[in-house]
Amino acid sequence: NIWYHKRLGDRPAKRTDPSEHRCDPERDSGETKADSMPGKHFLCLYFARGKCVHGHRCQYYHRIPTEDDLKSIPVTHDIFGRERHTTDRDDMGGTGNFNRDNRTLYVGGLKNSRTNLEDTIRKEFGKYGEVEYVRVIPSR
Repeated sequence: NIWYHKRLGDRPAKRTDPSEHRCDPERDSGETKADSMPGKHFLCLYFARGKCVHGHRCQYYHRIPTEDDLKSIPVTHDIFGRERHTTDRDDMGGTGNFNRDNRTLYVGGLKNSRTNLEDTIRKEFGKYGEVEYVRVIPSR
């Protein structure tokens, strides 16, 4: 389908495929349908992953969450609208629970070829908000 930049025989993209682009909040944030529609809306998970194909027609916000966003969502959901539960999953996956805030982000599969890996992580994730602490574990 030429309208979606696909040709016959192209392998369809999967949600688990790595994104071709990284989301840059300063460059990529903008108005969507969520800004003009009444009611509560969540942030776009696919925008955060650099994979939203809807652009300005998306029903979710394309921006960094604000304090007002955090206050307006129910405690039973995360900022992307995913349901939170009373306890963590056994495999520690998912969105966490609503009895406590999780402030830990695990990033795996990094090659420690850079000497300043901690600074690079702090710089890249700092675009989304304050980074309090970075610890690199080379064996993981």
